[in-house]
Amino acid sequence: MQSLKTILTLTVLAVVAAPIAQAAPRGVNNPDRVGLTGWVPTPPTNIRAQPNGKIQCVVRREGRIKLYGSTGIEDHNGEWFYTDYCGKMGMIHSTQFVIPD
Repeated sequence: MQSLKTILTLTVLAVVAAPIAQAAPRGVNNPDRVGLTGWVPTPPTNIRAQPNGKIQCVVRREGRIKLYGSTGIEDHNGEWFYTDYCGKMGMIHSTQFVIPD
């Protein structure tokens, strides 16, 4: 009986001490479109370090681009998204890509 009580006590302690599982945040400001692949239909387009900032590299061919979610920065034309197209994190404007269905 003592060993059963010990087992139950340890089980309760393990459950109480275990971290509560939470959904991982989905990108900056938890955008709905994280992890999608965008399509650049009309190159060239610039990948920038910040909105309207220094150009990191240029997408010179039509093709796919990996998106990591919205930066939360919008202007009158659209919003900026994170991408690692240049080999490091940069930004692309939403007018420069489409998300295929």
